[in-house]
Amino acid sequence: MTKLMRQLNTCLKNIWVMITLGVILILAGLTYLEVYLDNKESKDDENVRILNAYNTTVNNFYLDVAYYSNEPPLDVAFVKTGYTDEVLERWQLVSRYYADINYMAYPEEVVQENDWFAVNEFFTNSLAGLRRLYREDTEFQASTPNPDDIERFILTGNRGGINEDYQSEMGLE
Repeated sequence: MTKLMRQLNTCLKNIWVMITLGVILILAGLTYLEVYLDNKESKDDENVRILNAYNTTVNNFYLDVAYYSNEPPLDVAFVKTGYTDEVLERWQLVSRYYADINYMAYPEEVVQENDWFAVNEFFTNSLAGLRRLYREDTEFQASTPNPDDIERFILTGNRGGINEDYQSEMGLE
């Protein structure tokens, strides 16, 4: 009987060892999977951020895009269109209007270099500065169009929010 008990005890120990090893392997696999998915999510987040930057730049300046590779890292070239030139001309008009306060300056060199991310960043930062000044200075607010209307005009040509006095001051026909 004792021999049978020892065999049974050994068998039970082996079962517990197997179960413990199985649990350890499952936990290790789950940990690996979690780390892998976390890294994948951060890469996906980075790809989404990059694609948003491309999308904003393309949409703001009506650029065509030539895709050389659509796998990360993206290899694309931006190509100016007729609409791009129209947006840039309107931006130049607005930059002359705000020349004395140095807001909405037109980055001629950056545009000539076709660095469209830098152009878009310059545009976005200029608008943010103009909005901040408009919000904080009531005298400035009374003497200039709303920055949202300026942005709409530059990007679309819509003059709806800019009254006729400002339009003539800006040199708009």
